[in-house]
Amino acid sequence: MLDKLISEINTIGDFSAADIDHFLGSLTEVLLPKGAHFLTEGQVSKHIGYIVSGITNCAQPKILAYA
Repeated sequence: MLDKLISEINTIGDFSAADIDHFLGSLTEVLLPKGAHFLTEGQVSKHIGYIVSGITNCAQPKILAYA
């Protein structure tokens, strides 16, 4: 699964193998079961998520503007 992430990293710039290994060493793999939430309403994330497979849904509250 890391092959996809490494491929994406290489599209950003020319990183050495040591740089990529250092970056990958700081990652933690988290598997979310179907229906689980990465964040719940009101939470602020201090993490970056990378979806290897599957789909996601993003919901935002509707903001009404009155003139």
